[in-house]
Amino acid sequence: MPPFPPPKDPTPTPIIEDVSGGGWASGSPHTQSSGTFVDYAEYTQWMTIQYTRNPDMTTQVATDDYRSLTQVSAVDTHNMLSTRLSFEITVHNSCKIIKGDFTVSSAYQSQKLAILPNKFDKAGYSYGDVSGVNNLYVFGPQGTIITTQPYIRRAAKVAADTAYSFTQTGYSNALQVSGWPDYRWGTEDIGHPYKYYLKDYNDISTGSDHPWSAREAGDTYTMYGGPYNTSSEGAFGDNATGVKLLQLWIEFNCACLGTSQYWQRFPIKLPLASDGQSGPVEADRLAVNPYYDSSFHDYS
Repeated sequence: MPPFPPPKDPTPTPIIEDVSGGGWASGSPHTQSSGTFVDYAEYTQWMTIQYTRNPDMTTQVATDDYRSLTQVSAVDTHNMLSTRLSFEITVHNSCKIIKGDFTVSSAYQSQKLAILPNKFDKAGYSYGDVSGVNNLYVFGPQGTIITTQPYIRRAAKVAADTAYSFTQTGYSNALQVSGWPDYRWGTEDIGHPYKYYLKDYNDISTGSDHPWSAREAGDTYTMYGGPYNTSSEGAFGDNATGVKLLQLWIEFNCACLGTSQYWQRFPIKLPLASDGQSGPVEADRLAVNPYYDSSFHDYS
């Protein structure tokens, strides 16, 4: 008797298509013609931000093992006083020297962005709607901001054009696994459970406030005044307000990439050099990014 066939996987394997330069920059003026090839410098820039909203302050210490963005107790109601975002930001800049004979001597393409919110938080709770024609810029309890079209500029190479590829990933928070007097630091992850974002006097597990994911850089879009719901965002039902808030948030956080003040730059994933220090030192923060330029963002 032949063996039974293997069970069918109910979840088919997704088809992952490679992202090519042609897919992001096709057609005139990016096309190439035949002729004598010369050197061109092609500059590229893109960015991705993944974020989650987390508890910040509560009314008082609760007693039951339950946490959300609304309450920190399933039995005794203890509402949130404030929440804030934590996020992972990745940016890329490059200059490639390529040979070609293009239909025009230079080309320019602005960088376009999109926000992809999720109404469910990382614990599986829903906090209201994030869709609809009037809710285009609602953040929701978690989501991603992506580059839908990268900045690309291509022109005939000059002496100042030098090839490079520069990619950085930083975090708004840093994970503190032990506190005073023996500070130690761990791997940051925006998927950390909610208890990592509440200090002892706000949390339900009294006696220890570590590990604790501490805000260290960037604008974390703190919301005050009570439990979180998508309808409590300024962008809910108001696209004009929403797009302004989104632009300001993106621009502020991108400005942190190039600042000379190291404490304003984002910490890295695992700040080992900071063990023994009360905060991430310069060696555990992103280096100054001399390339990323938010003036190439196109919000139209």
